Amino acid sequence: VEAFAEGIKLAGEVFWQNPSKTVLIPNWHRVIAALPDFFELLKDAVKKDNEQYA
Repeated sequence: VEAFAEGIKLAGEVFWQNPSKTVLIPNWHRVIAALPDFFELLKDAVKKDNEQYA
């Protein structure tokens, strides 16, 4: 969950730095542009959560 939130936060920061330059692309592409290893971080976070709470 924290990795997801961080990805969204970074994508928002990139947008607010120059909103007129932002191209209309799917949301996940924005997240990956801001945080290229987002999905790996998300998988690690889910794995840790599962280990802790399963």
